[in-house]
Amino acid sequence: MRFPSEYLKLNRNMLAGSASSFTISSLVAQALSDQEHHANATYTLAVDYAVFYGVFGGLTYFCNRRMYGRGGMERGRLRQHLARFIGSLGVGEVVYSVSRWWLHYYFLESGYDPYAASLAAHAASSAIYFAVANLSMRATRAYRQ
Repeated sequence: MRFPSEYLKLNRNMLAGSASSFTISSLVAQALSDQEHHANATYTLAVDYAVFYGVFGGLTYFCNRRMYGRGGMERGRLRQHLARFIGSLGVGEVVYSVSRWWLHYYFLESGYDPYAASLAAHAASSAIYFAVANLSMRATRAYRQ
């Protein structure tokens, strides 16, 4: 079975977004070290999302602009593709949000430094997110041949 290049592009874009948010969110976690643990975890998650979606969204659009732009897919097919795409990634986002916040909070409560708690929580949650997002994309056949 051939692994379509669209999945490789998707994973490359997710990895770039994740690496960017990995760095920035750990810096924010350390900068907010004087906050309560639940506030630190919440603010760090919000920054994580802003950075991830800024990078991931921009790269995804750039890589697929022919498909999304003029002369690309017809409108109905494009809507169907985007619904599958967003729905598949949304499943992973729910899992990521819950696990990232909970792990960050747990590590802070366990005595980790804020940047270390952020890095550990992000690494574990990202691994789960990549697995769930890829399985969801395959299950919904978001990139049909």
